[in-house]
Amino acid sequence: MRSRELPNADAHPLLLVIEEAHRYFEVGPQSSDTRRALERVAREGRKYGVGLALVSQRPSDVAATVLAQLGTFMGFRLTNSSDVAAVTAALPDAVGNIASSLSTLRTGEVVMSGEAVGVPSRVRMPLPTPEPRSGDAATVRWQTEPSAGSLVDALALVRQYR
Repeated sequence: MRSRELPNADAHPLLLVIEEAHRYFEVGPQSSDTRRALERVAREGRKYGVGLALVSQRPSDVAATVLAQLGTFMGFRLTNSSDVAAVTAALPDAVGNIASSLSTLRTGEVVMSGEAVGVPSRVRMPLPTPEPRSGDAATVRWQTEPSAGSLVDALALVRQYR
């Protein structure tokens, strides 16, 4: 079936977003009906007006054959060297130097490459308003104002449950 045979495939494309993609496309021979279906969408979906967006904080755990099917790539900060290597391997060779910046991206910055962008680029995305409360815990007060007896109380509890 060609996309022109699907009613409104061009006017109303469908995008499937797969969160935690590494759970569905794990590296290795394991297979499931879900994985087979999603791999087929990755390979053939575009001609039917169906796109696939993979979201993963562990791209090194996603099979390389699946990463190779991605038409557009958006990569936020990655600090794990195996994740950076997996992403770099999936991108065209010409994008290598920009992919090496994945570990140095700031909050809201993204490396983009592929069909949706004319030139591989490092882009600053607008931050959401209001910003999510996902920052690190404030430890300044804890570091400067130790509470008396807290260690003694903790040790007493440990002894109590032995």
